[in-house]
Amino acid sequence: MAGEYAQGVMKKERAQAGSPPGLYRLCLAEMWERAAYYGMRGLLVLFLTYKTQGGLGWSTGEALTLYAIFTLLAGLLPIPGGFLADGLLGPHKAVALGCAAMLVGYLLLALPAGPALYLGLGSLLLGSGLFRPSLITLLGGLYPEGAAQRDGGFTLRYLGIHSGAILGNFVCGIVSQLLGWHWGFGAAGAFMLLGLLTFLTVPSGLLKPSPVTASPASESGSRDLAQQNRARIGIIAILGVFMLGVWTCFESSSLSININQTATFSWTLFGMAVPVGMFKNSASWLTVLLAPMLVLLWNVLAARGRSPSPPVKMGVGLLLMPLGFAFMFGAGKEHQLSGQASVAWLLMTHLLVTLAELCISPTVMSMVTRLAPARFPSLTVGSWLLVPVMANWLAGRAVDPQKNLSVLLFTGVAMAAGGVLLLALAPVLERWLRAATTATRPSPAAPEPGPAHPAP
Repeated sequence: MAGEYAQGVMKKERAQAGSPPGLYRLCLAEMWERAAYYGMRGLLVLFLTYKTQGGLGWSTGEALTLYAIFTLLAGLLPIPGGFLADGLLGPHKAVALGCAAMLVGYLLLALPAGPALYLGLGSLLLGSGLFRPSLITLLGGLYPEGAAQRDGGFTLRYLGIHSGAILGNFVCGIVSQLLGWHWGFGAAGAFMLLGLLTFLTVPSGLLKPSPVTASPASESGSRDLAQQNRARIGIIAILGVFMLGVWTCFESSSLSININQTATFSWTLFGMAVPVGMFKNSASWLTVLLAPMLVLLWNVLAARGRSPSPPVKMGVGLLLMPLGFAFMFGAGKEHQLSGQASVAWLLMTHLLVTLAELCISPTVMSMVTRLAPARFPSLTVGSWLLVPVMANWLAGRAVDPQKNLSVLLFTGVAMAAGGVLLLALAPVLERWLRAATTATRPSPAAPEPGPAHPAP
């Protein structure tokens, strides 16, 4: 017990001094995994529909149906994967087994045999379901309760995800064009191998959640812990409903921005031609640019004891989004007057929306790992990963291509109202968050191990 306490104290001191050990390697492991995933996903529909170069020659409808089923299951399987991690495997083994299963899946896709397609996709789904919730749980476990650098760590994770998306799409796309589809899937497998090797280099002793001190074998302590877990689950549920609305508005606005933009904008910037495809992955490129600045900002503020609370960060993000949408109204006005709008409007929209997303998404994921009950953290994270999937589905059915500006106006007003509400309620919400995550104090009969008279 004393050893666990000492380990927890040292871990807290390291996390408060800067980035905790293991953070960069966990983020790098996920970066390689995301490079493999997005590289494969960018090839899948093309491979299924092409009738030449070794493609399967499916119809577009058949290919999109398989793609939709695959992405839906990819959002659902982290729930049973998290359940297995919490009840049987543990998060460390779950991540390692998930990496191995996905590696097998990519290698199967690299084979030309027909059955290998379904076996490979199935192996990818099983591996992803184990990998994603447990790796996020391990990352959250690097930080003790109250560590202000937690949000910066999850912003760094977000940087890794988008860096992987850029790298995977580029490398797998080039390899598939030069050598063939199956070599492109093989390149995704190479990324996955790097992810597995990177994760295995992280000492398992670092990947443990901080110990929570409670009254041992105490009825009152057990009752307090049960009440605290109910409070945590309640806050996560409220946060999930709120974020379902936020992400639905975000996805709806993104669809509205992308619809018919080719005909709206003049693709020149500062007198130079701008390729239309430049904005296809603009969120990833801008994330790579902005995320390090935001990590630095959060960590500097945390070191000075002035870190904004999670509700404040989210509120600022919700106010930045409608500000970004406002540039699209400027583009619409210029298009009405001159027939085409400057692409600078679109660039400013993407810039502010990406910055807003960086204020919201990593902060929310950080909060979920902070609030997840100790008995089922991976299941909680896996369940949370379903929320953006549901939002994407709702947005796809809510957007009317003929009413782009109306959608932006509605979502912008809704997000601005949500941002104002969050900022107004931030002190109350932060008190609730602290109350739900404060560990139960030990009883006098069972003193906490450590120095009898700690320094003030």
